[in-house]
Amino acid sequence: DSYLATFTYMYAEKYGITANYRADGSSRYAKGHRWGHFGSVGASWSFTNESFMEPASEWLKDGKLRLSWGVLGNQINSLYAYTNMYYLSPVVGQVGAVESSVGNSAMTWERTNTTDLGLEFSVGKYLDVELDYFYKLTDNLLFARAVAPSLGYSSLPTNDAKMVNQGV
Repeated sequence: DSYLATFTYMYAEKYGITANYRADGSSRYAKGHRWGHFGSVGASWSFTNESFMEPASEWLKDGKLRLSWGVLGNQINSLYAYTNMYYLSPVVGQVGAVESSVGNSAMTWERTNTTDLGLEFSVGKYLDVELDYFYKLTDNLLFARAVAPSLGYSSLPTNDAKMVNQGV
């Protein structure tokens, strides 16, 4: 199941705001961790629509300053990562249950927080400019943590890692 709500408002063709909320449910997580809640908000200012910019209106067009922040969710690919899995196999003439993978009932949604600051404008008819600075932090990163082979399996699904990306 998923639910989405969005709100957009523009005032005087100059000032805009947008907000979003999303709730995602997934059976790929254990009970208590199945729902992820994510949202975003953004604001913009169309500065070339301001009266003080009128002297530049012949050569400067579509100028906008933007700022946004949001959280996205990512779910694990494995269908049953939250529980141990077994298969039946013949063992010395008998049927035995063999553990095929180890689960982690504490697994939860990976979350990516992104902040973006942008400037866009056109100069004359031939030059369009768009500059953005972004900062992106992913935490609860879905990760297969290596474990000792003597345990009988090579990795355990976890939310152990973080990653940061930023740039222009």
